[in-house]
Amino acid sequence: MFLSGCTGNEESPNVEDNALKEGDQIPETTGFAYVNGSWVDYNLSESINNSGNHHVILFSNTDCGYCMIGNSDIESYANDFPIVVVYIMVGFDDGGTGFDSSREEIVAFRNMDDYSGCGNGGGDNCNSRDGNPHNWTYMDDLQDQNMENWSIIGTPISFIVDGDSKLVWHPDQHLENETSDGENLGQALSRILG
Repeated sequence: MFLSGCTGNEESPNVEDNALKEGDQIPETTGFAYVNGSWVDYNLSESINNSGNHHVILFSNTDCGYCMIGNSDIESYANDFPIVVVYIMVGFDDGGTGFDSSREEIVAFRNMDDYSGCGNGGGDNCNSRDGNPHNWTYMDDLQDQNMENWSIIGTPISFIVDGDSKLVWHPDQHLENETSDGENLGQALSRILG
């Protein structure tokens, strides 16, 4: 199971009340991304619209302990469903516990390189995260602009976006409680793409 979040709470773990809802177009999400071994200008909606595929968008942080686990679940979903995975690596500071990052650290997290500074406030080695090295796009959002545009307040959090850049699954609309179904990311992918 993929866990949420480093700075969230039980009621709404990782987004503000005014956040996107299922059916909304995703906000402009641009910046630099690590693709095929180099940093390039990147526009998420253009990438989605050009591919026409459903995307799993995962906001993560190299220094977040929860972000070091659950990656093997994402890998499994990518093998089981026709999806594109994009990690958006944010740089928020959670109040002085050592959360800081760099492009070098993002690449080390992605590739599982021997690099000290990932997870648990930067106290772990990037090669200790679960899963395997990734070949997916990793976006640099170290200034947190995209995080703010999506109204996200904690990581990790994942979304499903369709080929028209429309949000089709939002985890906070499926929290397990008396008014929601408790559907997780894997169940949502099965329902949407099954």
